[in-house]
Amino acid sequence: MSRNVLKIFACISMLIDHTGYILFPELNILRYIGRLAMPIFAFFIGEGCLHTKNTKKYFTRVFLLGIVCQSFYTGEALITGYGNPFYLNILLTFSCSILLCSALRKILEKKDKKQKFSASVLLGGLLLAFGILTFVNKKRHYTYRI
Repeated sequence: MSRNVLKIFACISMLIDHTGYILFPELNILRYIGRLAMPIFAFFIGEGCLHTKNTKKYFTRVFLLGIVCQSFYTGEALITGYGNPFYLNILLTFSCSILLCSALRKILEKKDKKQKFSASVLLGGLLLAFGILTFVNKKRHYTYRI
């Protein structure tokens, strides 16, 4: 399977997920199918981190697209009253992942063992903080009423 076929598969899976979320919240199978998209997109973010020549531009593109999408999502949640206006979209999570990958690359490039250890502890702390924040808000499933 080529990369483009995998991307199209992920996009269709994501479309099925969003359709199930908005139009058919009682059909869980659509949400299950849609959950295939995130690991595929995460894989491509990781590949992008490995192969990009300019990590700052890569981060900026993903982050700005995340901000634009988040503004629409937050506005829609505030206007309709459904959904959580503070629930962040996946592009902002992916932009944090790009920062963490960049930090890990910098750690691996360091020669001094003390610097490498302290940077590793800092990165581990950040990963732990992101992990804790992921599980703090358990009430994540919001349904639309049409």
